[in-house]
Amino acid sequence: MKTTLHVTKKREQSFVFLLLLFLSFLFIFSRESIIRSHYYNGVLTSTSQIKSTLSSFTHYISLKKKNREILEENAFLKQQLLQYSQEHKEDSAIIQTIPFEIIPARIINKTVLWVNNYITIDVGENQGVTKGMGVITENSIVGQVINTSRNFSIVLPVLHIKTLISAVLKKSKVIGTIHWDGKDPRYVKLLYVPRHVEVKENDTILTSGYGYIYPRNYIIGTVHTYTLPKGEIFYDIIVELSTNFYTLDNVYVMKHGLKSKADSIGGF
Repeated sequence: MKTTLHVTKKREQSFVFLLLLFLSFLFIFSRESIIRSHYYNGVLTSTSQIKSTLSSFTHYISLKKKNREILEENAFLKQQLLQYSQEHKEDSAIIQTIPFEIIPARIINKTVLWVNNYITIDVGENQGVTKGMGVITENSIVGQVINTSRNFSIVLPVLHIKTLISAVLKKSKVIGTIHWDGKDPRYVKLLYVPRHVEVKENDTILTSGYGYIYPRNYIIGTVHTYTLPKGEIFYDIIVELSTNFYTLDNVYVMKHGLKSKADSIGGF
């Protein structure tokens, strides 16, 4: 009887041992499986993040290239449009053809709120930009190139107290001069318009085309307010600019075919 009990007890102990051994192995493999799962999840997450970053970078490069292509295409269309406009304007019964080229550019740095502001663009001598060239937007003027390096240029914008731009009142064809007083970036002054000229609010102010810096009859802005001070011979005219310098990003540099010839003979 004792022998039977002893054998039964040993079997029970063996069973418990085997059960515990099985559970131990099960726990170990489960733990390794969990560790492997975490490991693979971690690797997958890291790989996915890297791929996502590379994809975003590639997408950014692609967009940047596409944006440059769009700017160049817009520049070509703008050039054709301006060329057509100039060729179909009559001046003293003579049709004038004015050769020029448009170079697309992006602003990489600018100031707006200073008395003397400057703009840096991402094109320079390698792209055909030289000192003295005009800079415009789709619909208005920006300024004039004053310095260049191989791939960058500094632009003296309208918002600089040394900037003087020849302008014309669209209705009366009277010539004046655009000048910024260093105050509000939305407005400039139109100087030297004599008192006998009829001026009204919202009259359009255009470029005169003098000096071959800007295209002729390109919009500058509209008359915001005007007064005629007592005893003065010229109006005090405030012009609201068409260019929003706060949001300005893409621009075009005007490479005029006649400007270098005019400069060489000292005409401008």
